[in-house]
Amino acid sequence: MASKRLPFDIDVTGRTAVVIAGGPSLTAADCDHASQSGAFLIGVNDAYRIAELDVLYASDHGWIEHHHEKIKHGKHLVLTQQHQTSKPPKDDVYWIRGNHGHDMTSKELNFGGNSGFAAVHLASIWNAERILLLGFDMTATNAKRHWFGNHPGVLHREAGFASWITNFERANCPTPIINCSRESALNCYPRSTITDEL
Repeated sequence: MASKRLPFDIDVTGRTAVVIAGGPSLTAADCDHASQSGAFLIGVNDAYRIAELDVLYASDHGWIEHHHEKIKHGKHLVLTQQHQTSKPPKDDVYWIRGNHGHDMTSKELNFGGNSGFAAVHLASIWNAERILLLGFDMTATNAKRHWFGNHPGVLHREAGFASWITNFERANCPTPIINCSRESALNCYPRSTITDEL
């Protein structure tokens, strides 16, 4: 049985979306505050380990294979991109067609080179009133690229922070974005804190 293709029928009109990436500055306290606020939470990769999510998005099929036994029992919807050269990874994972571009004005998903970009674009496509970013450090701290350290084994890859930042700078997202990450090299959006915004 093939994984299911998700139609774009999620609608978060009038709600704040919080997109939670995996940067080293991410804290459980910030995630708890976001969750308790009633915002719509979209997590990237390992965010499921630190936050109660509505949607979990991961572009990397290898990551999904590695974490599948844990993520399949969550209450969140699990989404991934459809690769042109491979089948979707699991029967209970929804896949989304898209492009490898960086234009967030499009109503068709652009992956932007990383899962965080794709998750932000999804929040905009789903008509969020505004988007708050957590854990979008886009830089390593003490050689750690994530709040939990670094990915293990074959999942441990070099992060393309510079190109990711450039893609966000060129994205032209029509939805207001506020970067609430405690530390961040992503400077193209206004900065604030999650407690001030929610």
